[in-house]
Amino acid sequence: MSLEEFQRAFADLIASPQACVEARRRPAEAFAGYSLTARKAERLRAIVMDDGMAANCTLCRVNRLVPVYGVMPLT
Repeated sequence: MSLEEFQRAFADLIASPQACVEARRRPAEAFAGYSLTARKAERLRAIVMDDGMAANCTLCRVNRLVPVYGVMPLT
């Protein structure tokens, strides 16, 4: 179950830049709602601290907007 929880936590972080900021400030509290092993929690902490995480968040937001723009280009 830990892999599923890791993937869920990672997806939640990518979808919410605010969650990333919070995880950088207080990682123990940010990951408390997930059933993670210590190893997976440490991986998430390292991912959140990486500069590339901002690019992940940006790509997630762009991928949400592209279909809207394709259907309604004047929005």
